[in-house]
Amino acid sequence: MASKPSRELTTPPPPSLVYEVQLSDIGPDPRYRLLHDNEFEPDLPGQRHQYLQASTHSLQCSSPSPSDYQPLLENGTGISTTYDGYSEGGVADLVRGDAATVLRWNIAIHVFINILSSILLAASNYTMQVLGSPTRKEIDNAHQRGDWLAVGVLSMRNWKRIARKRAFLILILGLSSVPLQLFYNAASFKIVVRNRYPQRAISLNSTEYTRLATNTSYVNLTNAQWKSEFSGLYTSAYAGLILIFDSVNETRSTPPTMDTHWFDTVYGQNYILASQINASDWLTYQNWSSNYAYDEQLGRGNPPASVHMTHAFGVRSPAESGVQLSLHYMLVVISVNLFKLLVMLSVLITDRSNYMVTLGDAAASFLSHPDPATAGKCLVEDEEIWNQMASAAVFTNDRAGRETGMKHRQLHNTVDPGGWCTRKLAYYTLIRDEQALFIIVTLFIFALVVLLYISFTGGRAWSWGTSSEGVLSFGSMKSSATATIFNAWLSNMPQLLLSFCYMSINSFCTALAGAQEWNGLGSMDARKSLRVSEPRGQQRGTYFLQLPYRWGVPLIVASTTLHWLLSQTFFMIRVDVYKDSGLVDVASSRSACGGSASSFIVFFALFLGLCSTVRCLASRKFVTSLPQAASNSLIVSAACHPPRDEVDPHLKAVQWGVVQEDVVEGFGHCSLSSRPVTSPKEGKPYC
Repeated sequence: MASKPSRELTTPPPPSLVYEVQLSDIGPDPRYRLLHDNEFEPDLPGQRHQYLQASTHSLQCSSPSPSDYQPLLENGTGISTTYDGYSEGGVADLVRGDAATVLRWNIAIHVFINILSSILLAASNYTMQVLGSPTRKEIDNAHQRGDWLAVGVLSMRNWKRIARKRAFLILILGLSSVPLQLFYNAASFKIVVRNRYPQRAISLNSTEYTRLATNTSYVNLTNAQWKSEFSGLYTSAYAGLILIFDSVNETRSTPPTMDTHWFDTVYGQNYILASQINASDWLTYQNWSSNYAYDEQLGRGNPPASVHMTHAFGVRSPAESGVQLSLHYMLVVISVNLFKLLVMLSVLITDRSNYMVTLGDAAASFLSHPDPATAGKCLVEDEEIWNQMASAAVFTNDRAGRETGMKHRQLHNTVDPGGWCTRKLAYYTLIRDEQALFIIVTLFIFALVVLLYISFTGGRAWSWGTSSEGVLSFGSMKSSATATIFNAWLSNMPQLLLSFCYMSINSFCTALAGAQEWNGLGSMDARKSLRVSEPRGQQRGTYFLQLPYRWGVPLIVASTTLHWLLSQTFFMIRVDVYKDSGLVDVASSRSACGGSASSFIVFFALFLGLCSTVRCLASRKFVTSLPQAASNSLIVSAACHPPRDEVDPHLKAVQWGVVQEDVVEGFGHCSLSSRPVTSPKEGKPYC
């Protein structure tokens, strides 16, 4: 039986024995041998060894001196010099450092990127809306054909009805957002270094220990620290482990012979030394006897000693993790940004006075120059336009046609057949084109859920953000520059879908805010000035990026946060594995699309919360105070026929209501006007 381990150095064995223990060489399998005096067994190719020697007076281990690690350090220095400028693969370093520093920089860089991306996306969306806004001439032409254009929102309906030059600019401006969303986050990515580390042991009483203790290339680690740092097959901060022991407890006087086959049988492949140390910090081998029976004749069985470890030295790794930049993607990003900037500047310096960007712009134009095509139709509403587009009665200028049109209004939630009536509506019922866009949102969420369900397996994918080790099961797994850039692009595909969803929600919110402001013009509480792109007189200026600040600011913040969370959910992960020689192990290094399940849950919750909030706001009901336009140019035009003798009503605060009681026998007239107005009477027809 083995004696109880002692913290004191035991009496060494006879000088005829030399114990050699190679604790590990993670690349090749570890090998333990016991050799007699003057006997030397050559190492396997590429394998290192150190000696744990017992002499008559002391116990020492011949261990690597600092010069043994010099090739590794020199190789690391050579690596660092190649990072100046771009490599052949078109990548360069932004940051190099330890894993924690690189993680912080990577988060900060992507937060900054997503802030810029969200602002640019919002500005681009607004520019597209300006370019897609109709001019007064285009609206008049549409009205003459019995058609209409959308005002105040970005609508595909207008693209075939506006000037081809502007439609072309909208198209290429929208398409330019595709590479921007694909490559913006992909332009920078984190590189994680993993080192295969050799393990050695030396005596606390040796002169070698004294020399290593004063060398700054070696970090003094407690047993708890090195067990944590070297708990896996790879480590980032260190390139080697040197264990320090103070006691050896012999377990057998007759030494066995442990060959390669014996060691592989009892200990397996790629063992982790940290898991073999007991709670008392003894490296024991008693558990081997339960795996492999002792054979006196063959000399197989328990190993010769248990070793007590006091602490360890970690060899600093010259290879560091980092954040890299792709030259090719940066060229794409800069080119697209420059193009967008030129288009936006051209729109900014162009005379936009003819563009009906807001409902206020259209109302001001029609109040200044009423459209004869909509005269006598002051109660017509958007739903009637959709359902009776083919009916000439709604667009007829004669009295009989007007009466016929009014008598045939048998539609749900429209004006009463007998004349004007107030109704209680939900805002979302007025937003037609945008309702279908929520289907995109639903499909987007469904696709992500399915993707995560299929791809994320095991517990490795549940760490937060880029610290997750979850890997999606598609794309190249090579570590080459080409594969790295491809995986970076592939991991940003969801960013494009999120951008489309943002544009849909932005358009929905713009229409919702426009409906609120339009209905406010019919309130009897107070007159309101029109909100226009270029204010004059008592007119008010439009909001930045078209949305009220109470809508726009939270939406941009939510968009930025969602884009950043998505960059933490899907990301490029690249691991460079270094051999103990300091060279990159190309066969073991990997790059792939990474994924974090925990980041996705937060992203999903926030995205669902945003959609639910917008839907709840749109579900609020309001009492109609004038015919609802829903961005329809015909309705806006029909509501803007003030008295002929009214001067410049568009420059003053206006209000919708009855301006004349009996324009035609039995019919009053309602319009936006700067003069005093009265509320229309329930059931009375107006023209």
